Amino acid sequence: MSFRELDALLGHVSLFDMPEAYERGSMAASLFRLRVWRSRVLVLKEGKGAWVLDAGSGRGLTGRMVERRGAFVVQMDASYESLEKSSGERVQGVFSSPPFRPSVFDAIIMSFSLHMVVDKAFAVTVLGTKLKKGGEFFVLDIARPKSRLIAEIFGIYTRILAPLMAFLATGRDIRLFCGLHEMYASTLSAEEWRSLLTGLFAVKELKELDLGIAFSFLGKN
Repeated sequence: MSFRELDALLGHVSLFDMPEAYERGSMAASLFRLRVWRSRVLVLKEGKGAWVLDAGSGRGLTGRMVERRGAFVVQMDASYESLEKSSGERVQGVFSSPPFRPSVFDAIIMSFSLHMVVDKAFAVTVLGTKLKKGGEFFVLDIARPKSRLIAEIFGIYTRILAPLMAFLATGRDIRLFCGLHEMYASTLSAEEWRSLLTGLFAVKELKELDLGIAFSFLGKN
């Protein structure tokens, strides 16, 4: 179960139900690096005619970059509100039981969605069954840096400055953004991400971004 699903189950009001505020807040909290990080998805070889699943798509902004190269992108998200604000082929679903046949996609992308899943290995394993043989699996997400100093500095940033910047960018109740630090603190370290993903896919590329606070992974099924 992901934090999004848990929020929905408990009836919490969360940023996941406010996709525009979530996007603006995330962009500000990332010091406007989010768009640059998302462009890492262009390492995918799939282009015209390829079937690509954007798992945990939100508003579909990462998948849209692949779509511009001629791929057919299916957006899947647990949040109806996020899908409603998007366009194109959209399916409401969760990582633990995606509503697709096995071996149907040429590529699967997960952009800043996997860190919100409690059982990450299970989610990736299940999604991997929807990938064709030789298909590509791309993950872009946050990580705890190797450097203890950088990790502590970024921890302070996510606790104090990131919520403030997100609040200033959206005008929403700052308490909605106070979970940013818990989200960061609960994510995996760069080495833990490496161990998880390389145990499931043949590695084509694994790149740490911006002092290790984010990373991109491209693997082959």
